[in-house]
Amino acid sequence: MLSKVVLELRESAGIFNYILKNISPRIQLTDIGSSDLSPNILLILQKLSLADADRLVAGKAVALGYKPGIVARMLLYVSEQYSNVLTLSKNIRLDAIQQLNNEFRSSIKRRREFVFSLALIYLSKDCYEKNSFGLSVTYIKESLSILTKLSNKSSDLSRDCSIQSALAYCNNIFNLYTKNNDTFGFEPVPSYESIRSKIPTGRPFNEIAPFNPNNTQNVFF
Repeated sequence: MLSKVVLELRESAGIFNYILKNISPRIQLTDIGSSDLSPNILLILQKLSLADADRLVAGKAVALGYKPGIVARMLLYVSEQYSNVLTLSKNIRLDAIQQLNNEFRSSIKRRREFVFSLALIYLSKDCYEKNSFGLSVTYIKESLSILTKLSNKSSDLSRDCSIQSALAYCNNIFNLYTKNNDTFGFEPVPSYESIRSKIPTGRPFNEIAPFNPNNTQNVFF
């Protein structure tokens, strides 16, 4: 079931990419910024589809016991794609969709922060496994800070449950890693700002599934 959903998200990205490259340039609109065929909107939808596919694969990787470093880079890539979506959305400024755009950006920002906090948890676990105890505390402490802020802002029950679960998990790891570093690690805990530039870049695990309009299997109507 999961593999089917991931494939459908990749196919969705392929359809948006096809429209962006082959159809949108040929359409002359008086106000293309308010259209679903706007290049920015199509690119946003394409990136969101792939980001969501990677997010699902990252969750599966956790269940399969992948190494924390691999999971972290998968989640970092998802967070980076959400950041790209936010950047693109800033170019949509029409009054007719301003309210929707603000709500959309707020939602994507929360998703980016949540996924990034999860990436920090797995970066912390990776450091701990490599006996970098001080650094592991830095990452888990920052993750705890982000999740706490998200929890305080949360108003949706379903989202709150996910955040609260992650927050409880993160808090347990923070207490454990801090205690162990104080007990036998004895490593200095660097500030997050001092190591922020050393966070690795994300690693994509899914590609766009190309859309072929001449394929007879692609029949929707």
